[in-house]
Amino acid sequence: MELKNIKELLQKYNNGDASEAEKEQVEAWYESLEGKEADLGNPFVESRLKDEIQLSLFSRLNINQEPKRKRLIPIRGIAAAAALLICAVAIWFYVKPEHGNKSTHTIVQHDIPSGGNSAVLVLSDGSVIDLNKNVTNSTLGQNVVNDLKSGKITYRSSERNAHPVYNTIKTPRGGQYQVVLPDGTKVWLNALSSITFPVYFNGDKRNVKIEGEAYLEVFKNRKQPFEVEINGMKVEVLGTHFNVNAYDDLLKTTLLEGSVKVSNIYKAVVIKPGQQASVDVGQQSIDINQVNTDEVIAWKNGYFNFADESLESIMHKVALWYNVEVDYENPELRKLRFMGIISRSRNLSEVLNIMKLTGNVNFKIENRRLLVMHK
Repeated sequence: MELKNIKELLQKYNNGDASEAEKEQVEAWYESLEGKEADLGNPFVESRLKDEIQLSLFSRLNINQEPKRKRLIPIRGIAAAAALLICAVAIWFYVKPEHGNKSTHTIVQHDIPSGGNSAVLVLSDGSVIDLNKNVTNSTLGQNVVNDLKSGKITYRSSERNAHPVYNTIKTPRGGQYQVVLPDGTKVWLNALSSITFPVYFNGDKRNVKIEGEAYLEVFKNRKQPFEVEINGMKVEVLGTHFNVNAYDDLLKTTLLEGSVKVSNIYKAVVIKPGQQASVDVGQQSIDINQVNTDEVIAWKNGYFNFADESLESIMHKVALWYNVEVDYENPELRKLRFMGIISRSRNLSEVLNIMKLTGNVNFKIENRRLLVMHK
């Protein structure tokens, strides 16, 4: 199809003027993208069409918002289109329909940039080193290398110590960092998180302690299993990829590859790839659910991915990454549910403006405080 015809068809589709056959053609195109890798050679992501595509998604998602009358591009088709566009634009948002009027109120006078690579290293003697600054090997130790540009600190295997020497890496609100442990295990820390580990793994197990959220790719060593302690929960592995989240009293372990055993003082369960074990602090049970792992580790890959998620949960993630405090004009707003994907590198106002397109919420930023309001 010619580019001119594509644009004309999208416009008719958005305006509600497309015939049934034309609607099916557009929706079939979105469906056809499912499962394909982003292809920057595709005409739909050429620079001259980026705006049309973005507006096309946004416009169509906001037509006929009455629950019984909505006709939307199939969600899996939208997700496929979003995957294609993630390389080029701030992606898309969809909110469960509710009545509301459009608003053009200004969100912010002084915008807030996204978070970035930021962490401190706490040595065994209590000394604190800012990893955002150039530090010498004599300060970190000969077997430690800090890469400021990529936001990664690497520990190389060193001589055994008679007594374990522990270091801690901590990220602030609005920070993230990657750590390569002495055994080669890779750890990504989300905002307001930490990992405590020995500079050399002695004994028959490799033990670390995590707070907040982290994604781990554990180096396989059958002779020395890897064990994570996180707020009373224990995760035992040999070699695997998994995510742990303990920002609140619901501790979640999500497995992407391999197998892990999750336990508390009452019970132990083994989970498989694609499963998430949830442990409520103080409760005996461990719940196991099948989840979309792409959504769970979206933060590690540089974007937000909200799937039928409450506004309260979304704003918790936003608050951590942009280092803001969130207030609600009405507690009922917390219950609104959204679906969407957007890069975490966007300024805060860009994220909020996309959510405003739903016609249900408005926002106001004053210094480091974000007010969520009705339209």
